[in-house]
Amino acid sequence: MILGRSIGLIVDLSNLINTGSSKHLKETIIINDELINNNQIVSIPDKFNVDITVYKTQDSFVFTGTSEGTIILRCSRCLEEFNYNTKNKINKEILIKDIKDYLNFNLEKIFVENIILELPLKPLCSENCKGLCPICGQNLNHGECNCEIDTTDSRLAKLKNFFDNDEEV
Repeated sequence: MILGRSIGLIVDLSNLINTGSSKHLKETIIINDELINNNQIVSIPDKFNVDITVYKTQDSFVFTGTSEGTIILRCSRCLEEFNYNTKNKINKEILIKDIKDYLNFNLEKIFVENIILELPLKPLCSENCKGLCPICGQNLNHGECNCEIDTTDSRLAKLKNFFDNDEEV
């Protein structure tokens, strides 16, 4: 899903008449939009390099290539925003009957779909991210807190007092 203005990566497919004909697009596009993925806003603050070849088949157009750029994600452990470099492979086939405007075909949907498909399920700012303190909320990457965290498994809590009994058996 896109918030804000449209990306508008427009390509003219009208001159791809014969089966086997192709067109190559290599562009740098600026996107000031935000995407929503899994209830998380994904910002795209910088340029994306797009390198796509369009092939005409008998019944469809096939789009193959790559898109590459930097997006901003929020770490799932510490909730800090971080830059995430992404390089996405594009491989999409669209049937000719599903295309309404050959002169102004917008690649936006293909481009955004590939960005979202390549996003990590649990984005991490680093492999060693310590996350947040479950008691006070301190970001443990910036420093330790003074909270005492009980790491006892709640399922085994009853056994904690097992040897505290003064009676001899």
